[in-house]
Amino acid sequence: MTTNITQMIEQAQLCLNNNQIDEARNLFSEICKLDDSNAEAWMMLGAISGQSGALDDAVDCLRRAVSIDSNLAAAHLALAQVLHAQNDMLGAIESAEAATASDPEYDEAYLFLSGVHGQMGNFDKAESISRKATEIMPNSPDACVNLGNTLHAQGNLMAAENSFRQALLLDPEHAAALSNLGNVLVAQQRFEEAKESLQRAIELQPGLVEAHNNIGMLLLQQGLDIDGALAHFEKAVGVDPGFARGHANIGNIYMHKHEYEKAIPFFKKAAELDPRLAEALLALGNAYFKLGDIEQSRTYCQASIELNPDIAASHYQLGLIEEKSGNYAQAINCFNEVDRIIPGSVDAAAGKASALQKSGEQDEAYTLVRSLLDRGIQNVNAGLVFAKSCKKPEDKQEAIFYLENLEFQPNLTDEQRSDIQAALEDLKR
Repeated sequence: MTTNITQMIEQAQLCLNNNQIDEARNLFSEICKLDDSNAEAWMMLGAISGQSGALDDAVDCLRRAVSIDSNLAAAHLALAQVLHAQNDMLGAIESAEAATASDPEYDEAYLFLSGVHGQMGNFDKAESISRKATEIMPNSPDACVNLGNTLHAQGNLMAAENSFRQALLLDPEHAAALSNLGNVLVAQQRFEEAKESLQRAIELQPGLVEAHNNIGMLLLQQGLDIDGALAHFEKAVGVDPGFARGHANIGNIYMHKHEYEKAIPFFKKAAELDPRLAEALLALGNAYFKLGDIEQSRTYCQASIELNPDIAASHYQLGLIEEKSGNYAQAINCFNEVDRIIPGSVDAAAGKASALQKSGEQDEAYTLVRSLLDRGIQNVNAGLVFAKSCKKPEDKQEAIFYLENLEFQPNLTDEQRSDIQAALEDLKR
């Protein structure tokens, strides 16, 4: 029987090499029936099931494999990957850690672990594991890219750039390194260098999802080619329909075009694909707010905050919702949360001043916006509050001058321009 099973395993591996997935699955299934203590056969059956989308079956097979051989590191990692696909992040981490415990030099397990910790916002842990991976694999461009991703997520742009450039020294045609380098260069507003790096990544790997997403983000940020950005985001989700951020970015394009109803299905798809993507829930809150559906907007913003309480924009948007609903005390609390996350936030101060003014606290609102104006800060909300709280003729003239200067800002929304014009008309009467 041993000889027969050995031959079946060889045949199954040959099927895998020839991409005959169903045949390989059937052979490994038969092997497991003939020898239910064969950990590697259970592992292969689990891996094939996971790749085919049968995640529950994959988990069962892989758990069987590690119960037979607890030192089978590859089975632990395969189980971690399937659990990750099921959004069981803690289970994924536990299994990946079992893989590194079984094989302390298992480079793939370290790369996977650091990525999962990064997704969960555990950036210190992710960086520590990434550095461990670079120690184990000093000549691995993938390890350098992984470390760069972790550093970028922490806002350490120069160190991230250095990691990506180190990856490119090891492999000048590493498309992911070029793509992620481009992303870091965008964050540093080095747009021409970024564009060159991203375009090179796409030349090397036309189906590289992240590169299309990143160049789309660059075009969107520059505001020069919105349709070009949309084309790249559509290419990204065409290559990988499960790419949540790609769907969210298509939604952002429609938000940019003021087509809010068109944006909503894309944000919902992103949230469905990645339930941890708090930004997709916030985007839904913004879209519904623009459409005047305050309750839906509140629901999604609160959900975003529950998922990640440290996104300042979620608290700010909820503050706008509560202010619009007449819940001024709650709005002020929201703006205070923004200030907690971003100490000294101008938007938080201006939002708080607006809520104070509407609640009847005119003196406190005036004092708050006065402090912003004295610092030379240009903010539409602050200017509108100041215009309504002018106490002296010289205040009135200052408000007119302030709002007229604001009109020349390039990124004002139509609503902001309308509010400024209405305030100026009132001041000039």
